[in-house]
Formats: sequence, structure tokens, C-alpha cells
Amino acid sequence: LASILAQKRGERVLVLEANAVPGGCTHCHEVDGFEFNSGVDSVGDMDPSVGRGLTRPMIDFVTGGKLDWARMPDVHEVCAFGDEEFSWHSSSEANIEWVERQFPGQGDVRAYYALEERCEWWSWSWGLTKLFPQWVPEGMRDMFYRGSGGAWRRYMQRSADAVMRNELGFSQKLAAIYSYMYGNYGKIPALAPFTLHALVSFHYRHGAFYPVGGPAQIPATIIPIVEAAGGQVAVGSRVERILVEGDRAVGVRLANGEEVRAKKIVSDASAWVTFTQLLDPETSTRHGYAQRFESLAPSPAHLSLELGFDEPIDLPKHITWHMPHGPGVPQYDLAAADQLYKGEQAMGAMPAYVICPSARDPVYRQRFGDKSTVEVLAEAAPGWIERAREDKTFRDEFTARAKERLLEIAHQRVPALRGKTPTVERFRTPTGCNPMA
Repeated sequence: LASILAQKRGERVLVLEANAVPGGCTHCHEVDGFEFNSGVDSVGDMDPSVGRGLTRPMIDFVTGGKLDWARMPDVHEVCAFGDEEFSWHSSSEANIEWVERQFPGQGDVRAYYALEERCEWWSWSWGLTKLFPQWVPEGMRDMFYRGSGGAWRRYMQRSADAVMRNELGFSQKLAAIYSYMYGNYGKIPALAPFTLHALVSFHYRHGAFYPVGGPAQIPATIIPIVEAAGGQVAVGSRVERILVEGDRAVGVRLANGEEVRAKKIVSDASAWVTFTQLLDPETSTRHGYAQRFESLAPSPAHLSLELGFDEPIDLPKHITWHMPHGPGVPQYDLAAADQLYKGEQAMGAMPAYVICPSARDPVYRQRFGDKSTVEVLAEAAPGWIERAREDKTFRDEFTARAKERLLEIAHQRVPALRGKTPTVERFRTPTGCNPMA
């Protein structure tokens, strides 16, 4: 947004970054000479020669065309259930071919891709409601959405699992395989809307790309654009309060007490932090913001393991989704496995996401020499966050068990790591989507 305002309007934008490194989920952090990502692992819809290719021109504009992107291999993701692994290609036809060959009569896979396209096409109806002027009453926006939402709205009311199983006739196994990337949207397929699943899946239909030089190159290319217009990106500048006068945001107060005023105040610190932490409680309650969160469940929590090796290792470029399964539950019952893991802390049922950043960046060796990095990310129950903070015994026992399990998954999904001793091994205890709150 800062880049767009600087380029299109010539505005001087002050970006206040709470962390010591700019970029939010695009920044990379260095630990003992090893670089690890914090958010951007894969970007789809980047090839204008196939599909829509809408993401590429947008990103090129925001970064001033200074950022190169590396195409990941044809098989850019792998879904793993135990010893079974299923490769996902950068082509719907290639995926249809292997699914029809391996799962004959277990579901109408061609209808799945057609429905995915319908949901994507109808997304304009939702997007248009966001462009209406503020003076258009909310009731009129809702009426428009109800009347023109099409497949987008219809399948927002149905779960991904129900649509695949009941409407498309998928077997439980095939539905579970097609739900492999549910970690991207944070809800198991039995609870996530099919529309949400379809849009995420559609985004990667024609493959995945990785920023050359790592995700930190995204803010690195944006900052000069902001500065050229007279703006600034200030790190270590945590906002403590949004200043409001006459029901209008007029500035912010930083944690050090300094106040900064501007004509436009934009917060991307998440809705929960913005309306419950940064706004004055009285203002938030008076405008009904605080009450809206009473009916919402918490966002997913996560834990992770970062491994750095002081040697070159032949690591895969693809991402592996290690699917949940455990004793006493059917192998492809994602809901039962999720409950076993989160309800009973059964580490054997832990789902995980394995990525090797050093293999994905084509210039990593030029920047860090013969070093190799691997990251394993897993979802955690939100309740584990407070318990880990308050109960040292729980935190220590949980850390030992979870770390051991994540390491087992890393060795299982990346066999080249077996017998290797990492120079850096960092485990992150359960963390929410607002770790600074």
C-alpha cells in the first residue's frame, strides 16, 4: 500500500514496523549465519502466459519491476499420508491424469476443477462490494451480494469436505488428498468453506514461484520506492495507541511516547489487534468493534522447528504437506486426526509443512555458501499458547515432545537429513497470529 500511494499519488508514507526487520511476513531473520523465512514460501498465478497471471503484474508494480522470481519445479508440492506420497503438478490436466488413473470411479475430478473455476469467476461479486463508496448502506451492499454472489456465495455456505464427498462423489481418501493444503487457510475441510478452498487451490493451479534472493527482497525493493517519494520505513517503532479525535483517526502514539499525526492512518496489525488493543477501549466499544469479536473463535496457533546445516545437502525444492493421522482413527479422517492431536496432544497425529528455503532460492549459495536450511511448521491448539506461557512444567515437557516429533517428520520427509547434525536447531513454542500481543 505504501508503494502504491507513493507511485500513484506521490504521497509521503511513514511505515511503522514493530520488529527490528522490515517486511512483516515477508521478512527473513538470520540466526548464527543462517537465514530463515517468516511467511512467504510460495506465490502462485505468476505466469502471464498461462491462466490469469494477475499476481505478477501487481507484484511487479509494487516492487518497481526490480524483483526476479524463480519458477519451482513442475511437482511443486507433495501430499504425504504415512508412506504414501502424492505429487501435485503445475497443471490441472496433469493432476487429472494421475487421479483418474489411481482413483478410478472414486469421484468426478473434472467436475471439481470446473467448480473451482466457477467459484473463482464469481469472486467479482464479493470484490465489488468492497469497492462501493462508504455512503452506500451496508444493507444495500448485502442485498447486492445476496442477489449476485453466484457460486462464490453458494459455496461459501458449504464445507469443502461436504462438497467433495457429497456433490462430487469423492471417496474419503480422495477428498483428504485434495484437501492437502488446508493448512493454508487454517481450518480442517469439514469446517472450511469450499469457496475458500477453491480460491487457494486455484491460485496454485499453474505452479508456484519463489522470490530470487529470498522473501526479504520484497521489502528491499519497496523501501526505495517509498523513500523516493519522501516517505520512510521505520523499524523498531511499535504503535501503542491509535489517536482518535471526533471519531476520526488522526495519528498514533508509539511505545516510546512519541506521537505522529497524519491525514490517513492505515493499520495492518490484524483486526483483533487494531480494534481491541490499539484503539481506546471506550472508542472500540462505542462503535461496536469489541463486541464483534465475542462471537469469533481464535485464529490458528503454530509451532515450528528451524534447522541449519553447515554443509551442502541435496534438498528438495518442493513443499511437503505431512498429513495428520494417528492410532485409533481412520487414516484419511482429517477431522478425527485433528481432534486426536489437539484434544489429546497426540504428537503422532501432528500435521506438518516441510520446506527447504536454501534449495528454493537459486542464489542462496552465492549469499550463504555451503549452508542448508529446513523449516518444519505445524498447527497448534490456541489454548496451548497461554498454558506454555504460564506453566513452565507444561512448556518444558511439551517442547521436548513437539520438537522430537517435528524432527522425526523432517527426517521422514527429507531423507537426506538422516545422519546429519544441524549447526542451528531452533524450536518455537506455540505462537498465535499476533505474537507481539
